Amino acid sequence: MDVRNAARKTAAIQNLAIASPEQRAGNVLLRLTKMEDAKIDPIIISLRRQDIAEMAALTSETTIRAIRKLAAKNLIKIERGKIIIGDAERLRAYLADQTASAGTPLT
Repeated sequence: MDVRNAARKTAAIQNLAIASPEQRAGNVLLRLTKMEDAKIDPIIISLRRQDIAEMAALTSETTIRAIRKLAAKNLIKIERGKIIIGDAERLRAYLADQTASAGTPLT
């Protein structure tokens, strides 16, 4: 196992153990933006909330609440069942700030 892989796994475990549902859902959304190899904003995520919940190890109800909190803070938008990330760096900065205050790593 290389160092990056070990660091990534450690961060994922810490994210599951310590991070709030909002941070966990937000981290999943950020990972999805990386998977899409999206270089431009906005980024549209059309996965079901259940799929996002499974990726974040949350219930779908908790995931829906967390996503709505992110939307209420104008970090994302929800339109016709799709999640739109208008500014991924703004979301990343918000999660990094939350992470720093909670002492959890950003994945």
